[in-house]
Amino acid sequence: MSIRPIKQINNIYGYVRVSTQEQVRSGVSLRQQQDAISLFVSEKYNREVDEFFIDDGVSGTRPILERDGSKALTDTIDEHDIVICTRLDRLSRTANDLLNTIPHLEEAGVTLYFCEQFGDVPICYPKPAD
Repeated sequence: MSIRPIKQINNIYGYVRVSTQEQVRSGVSLRQQQDAISLFVSEKYNREVDEFFIDDGVSGTRPILERDGSKALTDTIDEHDIVICTRLDRLSRTANDLLNTIPHLEEAGVTLYFCEQFGDVPICYPKPAD
C-alpha cells in the first residue's frame, strides 16, 4: 500500500501533554514537546504550527474526550488538518482509547503524526474516496 501525498492542508495542530512534574524533569516538558513539533512542521511543511492544544497535569489514562486540551482538539479538527504529537503516550496511555480514536481521525480526513517516534510517516491519514 502506498501513502498518497496530501494535496491540501488546512491547519496544523500540535498536541502536548504532561501529567507530572517528574515528566518535566525527565525531558518531556510541554516546551520541549512544542519545540520538537514546531521543528518537525518547519522542516516538513515550511510553516508554523497553527495552534497547540495542551493538557498540563492530566493523566494520559483519562480518555481523550475527557481531557480539556485533547477534547478541544477533537472539537476543532476538520478535513485536511494535520495533528502532530511527539509520541503515542502523549496522546493516550491506553491502547484501547488510541485505537478507538484513530479510525475517527481517518474518517474525518485528518492526518496524524508522532514525530519523535515515527518521524514523517503518518499513523493515520484520510481514507481514500470510494
